[in-house]
Amino acid sequence: MAGHLIAGGHSLFAYSRRNIPASLLEKGATACESSEEVAEASDIVFIMVPDTPDVEAVLFGASGVAAASRPARSSST
Repeated sequence: MAGHLIAGGHSLFAYSRRNIPASLLEKGATACESSEEVAEASDIVFIMVPDTPDVEAVLFGASGVAAASRPARSSST
């Protein structure tokens, strides 16, 4: 999925508890130090983890996505 986003011309900010694949970095992904940093740089956050406790940690743990959440932008009609 990440490779397809980059190929489609989107910016990709990535964080992994392990290693971000070198192929993504070579294609232009930006490595981040935390989930919070990813959220600060992004309008949309995709989470790919194996189990519910992992989701909780990514969203609400130390330096998680929720620490960087901001109000949704309102659209003009």
